[in-house]
Amino acid sequence: VSAVPDTCLSVFPIAPCCSALDSRPVNIGCRVTGLSNPNTYASWESSSGRVTEAQVKVYPSVFVGGSYSSYTLLNVSPNDFKSNSYKCKLNSVVKAVPVCQKPQVLKVKVYAGKCAADFKELICLVDDHFPKDVSIIWTVNAEPVSASSKTVVKEESGFYKTQSTVMLKTDKWFAGHDITCKATASKPGDTVPISKNDTIKSCAEKYFESGNH
Repeated sequence: VSAVPDTCLSVFPIAPCCSALDSRPVNIGCRVTGLSNPNTYASWESSSGRVTEAQVKVYPSVFVGGSYSSYTLLNVSPNDFKSNSYKCKLNSVVKAVPVCQKPQVLKVKVYAGKCAADFKELICLVDDHFPKDVSIIWTVNAEPVSASSKTVVKEESGFYKTQSTVMLKTDKWFAGHDITCKATASKPGDTVPISKNDTIKSCAEKYFESGNH
């Protein structure tokens, strides 16, 4: 697999869906666009250091919109994909393929947001998770409350960031309750999901008297 110096290129690792993994080999794709040389392809790196020529399949370049795009496919076992990290590389451009695991500990944080006339906004952020799906449960003094919105954004690293928002009535906000956001995610190859929560104390009477809202 060759890598010839070039300009105006982008590298996009394309990872398989982790939920579809079984005993069959896993194919990981890497697409390079904006090439002037049709014989330019990305190379592969593994954290284990074991990537052989036999594992890589190179497809013919395609000429679209005035430049070439190339595509290579790396074939690995499911166990290797779960336990190792992979990168596709072209000269100084290196992009990591999202690993088929969630972090052992989810990063969960609750923030107090803006105030409305009768409500206080509370935001729960869950950072750096993969795959995409994470369930979020809000509780106030251990009683479930419904979220008003939930958004999921894919970051440049390939991991996802989830934000959940709840609008709490001001009488509850100024009652000094424990407000908890709990995030739960399935873990590939494990029947026990992982969970993490964060709790903040709502404003008690002392805070209310200070004139802050």
